[in-house]
Amino acid sequence: MREKLPIEVVDVPEMARSPLGHPQAVTVGDYVLLAGQMATDYETGVVPHLGQTLPDAPYWHVRMEHQAEHVIASTRTLLEAAGSSLDRCVKVTSFHTDLRELPSSMAVRTRHFRAPGVPASTAVGIADLPIVDAGFQFETIGWRTAGGELERVDAMPGLPTLDVDSRRVFSPAVRAGDLIFTQGWVAGDGSQGDMRPIDPGLPNYDSAIRRETVQVLRQLGALLEAAGGSLETVVKADVYLADGADYPGLDEAFREVFPDSPPARSVTVVRELVVRGARTEICLTGLAADGRTKRQVIEVPDAAPPLGHEAQAIRADPFVFLSTQIARRRHEPRDADQPHLSTGAAEAQEVAANAARLLEAAGSSLSRLVRLKAFHTDLGDLRATYRAWERAIGGQMPVFTAMSAARTTALHGRTCSFDLIAAA
Repeated sequence: MREKLPIEVVDVPEMARSPLGHPQAVTVGDYVLLAGQMATDYETGVVPHLGQTLPDAPYWHVRMEHQAEHVIASTRTLLEAAGSSLDRCVKVTSFHTDLRELPSSMAVRTRHFRAPGVPASTAVGIADLPIVDAGFQFETIGWRTAGGELERVDAMPGLPTLDVDSRRVFSPAVRAGDLIFTQGWVAGDGSQGDMRPIDPGLPNYDSAIRRETVQVLRQLGALLEAAGGSLETVVKADVYLADGADYPGLDEAFREVFPDSPPARSVTVVRELVVRGARTEICLTGLAADGRTKRQVIEVPDAAPPLGHEAQAIRADPFVFLSTQIARRRHEPRDADQPHLSTGAAEAQEVAANAARLLEAAGSSLSRLVRLKAFHTDLGDLRATYRAWERAIGGQMPVFTAMSAARTTALHGRTCSFDLIAAA
């Protein structure tokens, strides 16, 4: 039997704690996973005061610069407490309530994340965050100092990079141990109109989302190869869609690119993407071909089948990556079977039971979850949904990130979906 790596909670007593009670960071082996960081003290709302929107003159004040300084300071503190640092970040994902403020936060990032130590990065636009007036939430994976050197892909011929004030903002791909993390990618080379449009003379003979998705996956495959991996070694795809109706075309593209053994996949409908007109943004996590870690597909016949062309779960030590977890039966408010549960809590309870079956087959369990990300259509159900997970896990909660990404989910009529990573 393979040894279970311990999950260590990173405790920084002087830092503000979420009222829900989850840890702000955990470590598994040499990896550090942080909960979503917002500019808040969890008591008075957004801090510092300069990070708040001015109600009488909201467009005369750049709040995001001050919020970003607070968030990055919190991220630095947690990483250093875990034996890592900002220049050992491997992946960051930022969720913005208004992508017009993205340049302000990026400008702050360039002052703190200095090349070559810049992470792979993904940014998307969402509907709402748990803290009123918070402009963005910052989710990070770090690599501990004892884990050895990181390998970064600085640039790829023909593929764009982003600089602010002549400083590199992110790395296209980063290898940490046997895992490779790519940046979020949209179709095209960044130039206007290069989104692989369908033939205007034959608009109904192809799907724009299929063509975009295939292009994105092929470009990400090139990034993985530059970092020592390939599309065949992908263990997890994080997919963001601007329109849930594009899911069938997206799935068709995944069947084309991953015909035999698709990765685990999390699909989230978001409010907007970083490139106007883009239909999807995708980032991949893969394995280095020369590493010792093996890719194990988890199949559990009595668990809920995948939503589409994806694995139910993939084990790649030290993690187990689950595909989108979403309730399969439609729960109504005040459900007759469980009248004490809200709709979101009932959905979370169903999802937790399904995730438990998958994790058990992978040699893990709900008690070994290290990251729980919740996408709600209505944040009013956040606390009840969290408590449902707390009851199901029955012990230490994982790091937690929550938001309202859009007013719909990948499955019509469901109020929330979940993205889970466990320690193997």
